[in-house]
Amino acid sequence: MLELTDVTAGYDGSVVLNGVNLKVGARDKVALLGGNGVGKTTTMLVITGLLRPYSGRVMFEGHDLTKVPPHKIAGCGIAMVPEGRRIFPAMTVLENLQIGSYLRRKDTGFVSRSLDRVLTIFPGLGQQLSQRGATLSGGQQQMLAVGRALMSGPRLLLLDEPSLGLAPIIVAEVFKFLESNWDENLSILIAEQNVQMTLQICNHGYVFQRGRAVVEGPADKIKDSPGLHTAYLGQRRQKEAGGTQ
Repeated sequence: MLELTDVTAGYDGSVVLNGVNLKVGARDKVALLGGNGVGKTTTMLVITGLLRPYSGRVMFEGHDLTKVPPHKIAGCGIAMVPEGRRIFPAMTVLENLQIGSYLRRKDTGFVSRSLDRVLTIFPGLGQQLSQRGATLSGGQQQMLAVGRALMSGPRLLLLDEPSLGLAPIIVAEVFKFLESNWDENLSILIAEQNVQMTLQICNHGYVFQRGRAVVEGPADKIKDSPGLHTAYLGQRRQKEAGGTQ
C-alpha cells in the first residue's frame, strides 16, 4: 500500500531522514518508535506532502506521491492526526468534523454517512457537537482530531504521538480504540514513544535512531530486540551528556 524508498529529507538544507525505507501493507498497523528528534514526525510530513524529500520516493497504492501537493495526497486516501491534535478551538465540534470531509463536501451523502460513522465510534462527540473545540478536555480533543481525520474516509491513517499530554486513563482509551478492528480496510501508521502500548496493537514496527530505521520487524520480536533498548538508551545518554537532537 505505502512504500518509502531511500527517502532523505530535512529542513533548510539540514538532513533529518537519511535513507529511510518503510512499508505499510493493506490492513497493517505499523509502529514508528524512537525518542524525540529521530525523524518520526518528519517521516509523517513527507508522506502527507507537507515536506518535500531531498531524494527518494513515496509510493501509495501504485502511485508516486513524491512531488504531489498535500491536498491531492489527502484526496488519494491518506489522513493524518498531527501531534498536539491541532483542532480549531473557536469552531464547534461539528464544524471541526466537517472540515475533515472538505474535499468530499459536494458529496452530501458521503459526508452524512461519515459523520454518522464517526459519532458511532465516538458517541461522546455526538453530545458535544455545538461546543467549541477549546472547551473540550485533552482526551476529547484527541478523539475529535481522530474523528476529523476519519471524516475523509481514508485508507491510511497516520497518527503522530497520539498519547502525548494525555492522562494514562485517556491514553488507554485511545489505544483501545486503535486496537479494535472497527474498519478492516484501514491501515494505520503510528509514531509513538509509548513503546509497550504501541507494540501491543501493531503487527509490525520500525525503530528510528538518527534519522533511519535501525530495527525493523514483527511487533512481537521488536519488543525484545536489543536494538530497541539501545536506541532509547543511546538517546538518554546523549541527553544526560548535554547533547542535542
